[in-house]
This record gives sequence, C-alpha cells and structure tokens, in this order.
Amino acid sequence: MKILILFSDTGGGHRSAAEAIISAYNLHWPGQFESQMVDFLNKCIPPPLNRGGNLYRPTVNSASWLWGFLWRFTNHPYPYRYGTRMMARLGQRRMRALIVAEKPDVVVSVHPLANHLALSVLATIHPRIPYVIVVTDLFSAHRTWYHPKADLIVVPTTGAYDLGLQYGISPERLKVTGLPVHERFLEEINISKVEMKARLGLPTDKPVVLLISGGEGMGPVFSIAQAVAHSGAALHLVVIAGRNAGLKAQLEKTNWPVSTTTTGFVRNMHEWMRAADLLITKAGPGTISEALISGLPMILFDYIPGQEEGNVTFVVETGAGRMVPIPVGVGETVYRLLQPSNPELQRIAQAAQQQARPLAARDTADLIAQVAMKSMSRVKVREEKAE
Repeated sequence: MKILILFSDTGGGHRSAAEAIISAYNLHWPGQFESQMVDFLNKCIPPPLNRGGNLYRPTVNSASWLWGFLWRFTNHPYPYRYGTRMMARLGQRRMRALIVAEKPDVVVSVHPLANHLALSVLATIHPRIPYVIVVTDLFSAHRTWYHPKADLIVVPTTGAYDLGLQYGISPERLKVTGLPVHERFLEEINISKVEMKARLGLPTDKPVVLLISGGEGMGPVFSIAQAVAHSGAALHLVVIAGRNAGLKAQLEKTNWPVSTTTTGFVRNMHEWMRAADLLITKAGPGTISEALISGLPMILFDYIPGQEEGNVTFVVETGAGRMVPIPVGVGETVYRLLQPSNPELQRIAQAAQQQARPLAARDTADLIAQVAMKSMSRVKVREEKAE
C-alpha cells in the first residue's frame, strides 16, 4: 500500500509529524507500506512562489506581529476562500502530475495549505483515493486544516476536535489521537535520567536544564542562557542552538559561570530530553508533545501569535509548565524550581506525564491504514460487480 504524504518545511513540526508516521509503519507493519514524503510547496507551486516557505522562519522570528495578523486575517471565511482558490489555481497542474506519477493508495496531508489544492485535484482525476489530514497544531488550528471533503481528519487534542465541529466537520470524520511523535521517544523511556546523563557525558550529581528553541534556534536564546547561568542555582546548562550557526558560535565563545554544554542541531533530542530535569523552550507543538512523553516539566518563553497561543494556555492550565516571557524571569523561575526543598518541579513533571499521548504516531498510522483499506475494499467490490 502506497502512502503519499504532503508536507512543507515551514517550521519543523510538519516534517517531524510525517517522519513519526513513517517510523510507526516501518516499526509495526514492516514491509506492508511504502511511504513517500513530498514538499508540495516546492514541488507543486510555480517559481518564485514555491520559495515562499523560506519566508516563514524570518517572519515569525523578526516580525511575529505580522505573522499573527496574517494568521487571523486569513482565518476569516472570505480571505480563506480567496486564498485557497488561488492556491488551487497555482498548483493544480503540478499536483495533478504528482498524483498521476506516484499512484498513491491514500494521500495524507500534514500541512494546512495542501488540503484545498490536493482535494480539488483528486476530485477531478481520482475521487476514490482517500484523503487524510493530520493536524499538527495542538489547539489554535487554522481553518485551512479542516476540509469537509477529507475522508478523515486526525487531531491532537479535544480542543482541535471542537474547532473541527465549529468549522462544520461531521464528528465521524474527526479522530483524536495526540500529535504524532517519533517512536524513538518511547525507546528510552525506561532508562533512568542518571544513565542517560552518563551516556551524554553530562554530570550526574546536579540537575540538567535544557534550553532549546526549535530547529532554527529562534528567539532570545542567548539572553535566557545568560539569565539561567547567573541565576545562582546549582545546575548544568545544555543549550541546543539548532541550525543557528551565529548563536552556536556566540555560545561557544562565552565564559559561563556554571558547567555548560552547547551544541548545534541534533538528531537525538529524545536522549537530551530524557537526561534533562527541566526544559526551557518556545511553545512549539512538537516540542511540547515530546516533553510530555518524556515527563519533562517546561518553562515556555515565547510563542508564535495565532497558531501557538492555545499551546501556552494548555501547558499552564494543565500544570505541565509555566509561561515566563522575560529572560530575567526565566532565571528566577529556574532558581526557585531547583531548590531542593521545593516540591513544585516534581508536581509539574507528574502533570506533564499525565497529558502525554505516547502512542499517537502508531494510532494515527493505524487510522490512515484503515481508511485506505476500506477504500480499496470498496473499489474491489465495484470491480467484481462490474465483471
């Protein structure tokens, strides 16, 4: 069975969700599914607009207010209809060629801008191919995620489910599984923090504070690192700069007052999270979901307006973390939480673990397979009747 997954590298969450679904197939149904990931913006939208995704990171990093305005504006019905129709006109020919060439048994979207385009093409060339949407925003999901002609919309939370109902999606087309997170986050779950710290070369006699900000290292990471390092708490600081080479160089040449590990982009985030005692991060949905599975208490310092606002509310209201937008405040919060007599850190860790959905990738992959197999069975019955 061939699965075509449409994604785009506008933020790391879409690719991560696609890779998590593929990893679930490879691990639990080896050899039964062939999965193909395609960056539909690069592949299907004509140049130079196909490079528009490259503007996402600098916009949310340097002009988040502008992104928030665009997110809210396009979430209204009229701009939404105009924008999705324009996207369909621009990409229809190339999307048609992609589907004809790949011949998928099911199409899966992990990006909201793919849905109107792909479904408009499928309706004209092969309406029997099922289409599944996997929503990768936890709560504040844009209406472009919810298309009434999708066979199934898999959502990460009950909040995203309720939004689907508001946008007119029938309940039988909505399923809550959690956000797909790579299976490797489950592999190390029984390894103690002490063992993982030793594996990574970290000190085992003090708490480890992990500071990250997505794959691109966006935001005031250096200022927060300085505030944490000078907070007075006895800790080991780990700062992962991602692909931000300038930040990495700045971190490496700094003389830190506490023991510190700095690194660039990593592929073993599951190990770093397992070793950490406290996470400082922006409110990205993938990072939050990974931290919950790791039972890792969080301090959130930033969020993308619009799409990540609900993430902050969720983390704070469930007790899985704190929102502290000022670097100095982050340092003060770290100091308070790491005091040996303070039970607050343990309570936050327990609250985080209670919200985790560790089997989300497996459940999502299973739902996609069920939709595809039902569709193939219906086609087979029609063909037999025709004969």
